[in-house]
Amino acid sequence: MSIHKASIEVVAAVIKKNDSFLIANRSFEANSSGLWEFPGGKVEEKESFVSALKREIEEELSLKIQVGDKITSIDLKASDKHISVHYFYALILSGEITLNVHSEFKWVERNQLGRFKYIDGDRYVLKHL
Repeated sequence: MSIHKASIEVVAAVIKKNDSFLIANRSFEANSSGLWEFPGGKVEEKESFVSALKREIEEELSLKIQVGDKITSIDLKASDKHISVHYFYALILSGEITLNVHSEFKWVERNQLGRFKYIDGDRYVLKHL
């Protein structure tokens, strides 16, 4: 008998402006208190990674983005599910940052990114930037 774990595809945007990267905090969520992330979210059924990322960033930050090259993918194992997170570079095309699901955001230079505490997976993408 095999036990099937649910598989969830997640996309995250590594948004760069000049020499800084955008990170966001969901400190109002009990299980994410004080943790930072590269914004993004779950890929819906029949949605491409690129279209999912554009939708998620518009929903979360009210920004229109151009999705660039894929950086890497990371597999996370939870007790009841398998999560694959796919990271992409992105550029802001238009809009002003509005925090719809985050409590704050920061523009952080590459050499300062390691100073923050991240959600599962996001710390591992730093070595690829």
